[in-house]
Amino acid sequence: MNTNSNNQAENLAKPVLTTVFLSNYFPYGLKAKNENRSCKIITINGFYYSNSEIMLNSIELNGGISSKEIKLILKPLSDLIDNILEDGNDENYELYLQLSELLNTNDCTHFVKSLVDNKYYAVDVRLWNDIEEWLNKNHFDWKFNLIEKGLAISIHDVE
Repeated sequence: MNTNSNNQAENLAKPVLTTVFLSNYFPYGLKAKNENRSCKIITINGFYYSNSEIMLNSIELNGGISSKEIKLILKPLSDLIDNILEDGNDENYELYLQLSELLNTNDCTHFVKSLVDNKYYAVDVRLWNDIEEWLNKNHFDWKFNLIEKGLAISIHDVE
């Protein structure tokens, strides 16, 4: 049995962190975890092409750390609706209020639940760019479910 081909098959089966997953967060101080340390991503370099996708070859983190094995640090969308008043987390409540205001409503719970469940929700198309920017700026895992795929970790799992 050829172990080299088995390793290649395993590597192809693993989810890969591509630039498309990162690009939304770059203007907003994206953070990643590498070897039990948190670092702010400064630049990305060394792209290569595989199966018509741009893949990360190297990520330069502050402190001179470079690694292929990083995990983004993101907030789960459920933070906006789960126990926002019960856990005493004023930051989540403030974010909930900001999103509600952006949506021109008093209650954004249904909107957030629809994002979590990947369902449609009617939103004024003129607001959508602002909503996307707000979700990215606040580092929510809303578009690609990166936490679920193992390409990101929840902010609650970072020490």
